[in-house]
Amino acid sequence: MSYKSFACCVATFVALNIALHHVASAASFYTQRLDDPRAIYLMKEEFGAHADGVGDDTEALQKAIDAVVKTTIRGIVFVPEGTYRLSNTIRIWPGIRVIGYGRTRPIFVLRDSAAGFQGAPAYVFHFAGNIPGHTGNAGFVFQPGDEPTSASARQPIEFTAPALEANPGTF
Repeated sequence: MSYKSFACCVATFVALNIALHHVASAASFYTQRLDDPRAIYLMKEEFGAHADGVGDDTEALQKAIDAVVKTTIRGIVFVPEGTYRLSNTIRIWPGIRVIGYGRTRPIFVLRDSAAGFQGAPAYVFHFAGNIPGHTGNAGFVFQPGDEPTSASARQPIEFTAPALEANPGTF
């Protein structure tokens, strides 16, 4: 490779990284926390979220999403700005919205060498078309499956039946 080709590759790489960083750290639409008494807020005190890009936030984010199911069936999880490191698939159940707020948008990164993401395609965020084992509420039709084993609204829902893919009714 000639020096000119190498310099061109380096310049392209630098420009791409700057562009990706700009997109990832773009200004948020919701710059301040919205107060919604029915919403769930992903906070360190309640769910153990780190939002520092170092600690694993997978369990905290899933607990917050599952808390919506256990309290209002469908609703919103507000995520404050920060960098959230994930190591496993996050299941977003039907009728649940995950909305970021703060000066900049929250950033979700997959941990290096996360188990289950090395071979076949895998989801970081899986928009599910059902909540396995949930009997349904207010017009939602859920697929039959095993009952959740966790009783606390702040603990993740554990299922033995698979979650189905999202469909137009999910959104």
